Amino acid sequence: MSKGKARPTLHTEAKDSLSGRINDLFQQALTHHQQGRFTEAEVLYQRILQTQPQHFGALHLLGVTYYQCGQAAKACELIAQAIKIDPQQPAAYSNMGLALQRLGQLQDALDSYNHALRLNPDYVEGLYNRGTVLRALGQYEAAIASYDSLLTLCPEHANALYNRGNALNDLKRYQEALASYDLALELQPAYVEALNNRGTVLAAMKNYDAALASYDCALALQPDFAQAHNNRGVALADLRLDQEALAAYDQALALKPDYAEAHSNRGKALRSLSRYAEAAESFAQALALAPAHSYTVGNMLHSQMQACIWADYKENLRQVVDAINESQLADTPFSLLSAISSPSLQHRCARLYAAHEFPALPALWQSERYTHSKIRLAYVSADFREHP
Repeated sequence: MSKGKARPTLHTEAKDSLSGRINDLFQQALTHHQQGRFTEAEVLYQRILQTQPQHFGALHLLGVTYYQCGQAAKACELIAQAIKIDPQQPAAYSNMGLALQRLGQLQDALDSYNHALRLNPDYVEGLYNRGTVLRALGQYEAAIASYDSLLTLCPEHANALYNRGNALNDLKRYQEALASYDLALELQPAYVEALNNRGTVLAAMKNYDAALASYDCALALQPDFAQAHNNRGVALADLRLDQEALAAYDQALALKPDYAEAHSNRGKALRSLSRYAEAAESFAQALALAPAHSYTVGNMLHSQMQACIWADYKENLRQVVDAINESQLADTPFSLLSAISSPSLQHRCARLYAAHEFPALPALWQSERYTHSKIRLAYVSADFREHP
């Protein structure tokens, strides 16, 4: 599995009643399983279950095999049968959580991880997997707490440090996220995902030179890492190096042609270079791959308008209007002004944009009272920092 992902546990502590032959078959199956030979492992687990249908280990690990082969529903069914036989195994609940998570049943997955941790509060894999689902649920503080509990038990768990950094990044706590990625990289210097995400944090902190260096390190280790090429392009675009950014996006798309975000970012670079017709085509490709991709339908519409491409104008405008009415991020407020005259729609678009781009922060004023000898006034620009 990829680094940083939730992982199954491939052992069992259940006390199955084993004959010598069944025990030999189980050990053979487990060896195949641990070495990634899933077909051979499945055949042997099935042979065990033909003789001993209530064999906890075979049911449980056959379910894990199906999970690893992409059959999450079947995995849930088998692991549930194993849990009925022995409900005291935290690994089974953790692996059930993984299968549920893959099916998109995130709350049920969290419940399963919590059950595993009630059986064994120090279960490292349970804490790790619990952190991944909490982050997927948007419960970032709880995810960080789960990783912190794990790191108290296992301080050199690089994947936990990496995912902790991701949750801190989600909260825009960039300095803490950077520290977490750096700790992960001290343990695993070739951790390309950590180098990539470290770059995104540095870019968010406006430290573009360091961000580009981090992406370059990741790409030196893994030249076909499409996401790092794309993120490198984003940093270059922020530096207004649009031609270099375009080249980075093209590299990402050569490696991953169905990369919707890279198509969208390529469109933005082309638009900045005043190549509006090409930009519109890139946005259209992104939209075809990811119809709900943020702001893409609006970016396509406005690029077409700037290129005087009117063939699908009414249909594309309708898509923008419908998406905004459905509370989707279809366009940015200032861009929308050029296409829509409805005050209510403009207001709705602005509220959606503000909620997404500038989520509410704790109030700075905590009811303190200040007195001054002179009246003090503040002037705030509506487009603060958006122009020289």
